[in-house]
This record gives sequence, structure tokens and C-alpha cells, in this order.
Amino acid sequence: EAISRAKSHPHEVRTRWHSGGYLLHQVCDYSFFKGNAPPVELVNVLIAAYPAATSIPDKYGRTPLHRASFLNSSDSSVETVRALLAAYPGATSFQDNRGR
Repeated sequence: EAISRAKSHPHEVRTRWHSGGYLLHQVCDYSFFKGNAPPVELVNVLIAAYPAATSIPDKYGRTPLHRASFLNSSDSSVETVRALLAAYPGATSFQDNRGR
């Protein structure tokens, strides 16, 4: 359902949240708290709908790559990180507000 919604309402993907991030940030964060990575297909749809979100830090200075890197290692978290890196390799040079 989330994938079809992102495809049919791409403007929602470009809406900034209260955290200063975008839906891509939120998906990576929410999945972290749930203990698993977001579906890679969803991540790819969100990146396609708004590629700039991969390079924009939230109010904590975190890009989606920061948020995804907090995930436990699993096949899908590795695929999520790969998708984010492919979209914006420069994210590896960002430090968040805590210097991480």
C-alpha cells in the first residue's frame, strides 16, 4: 500500500516532516524502531520520487543513510544502504549534529 501511495502521490514524498526530514528519512527511522529494514522496493520508489531527499539532512543533521545505518545488519538493511549510497554517494561525508 505504501509503495502504490508513493507512486500515485509523489508530492507527499516531497513534504518536509516536523523532524526536518522527508518520508525517506521517516521510513528508515520507523523501520529502525520496529527492528527491521524498510522494504528495498519502497526505498527505491521514494528515492525515485524525490532523489534530493537522500542528500538533505534533517534537524539532527542526519541523512537517510545515517538513519539506515542504525539498523541491525540484515540482507534488507544492506540493500537499503546500497540503494541510498547509489542515489547519493556524498552522504558518506556528512556528519550529524553529534559528529557521527
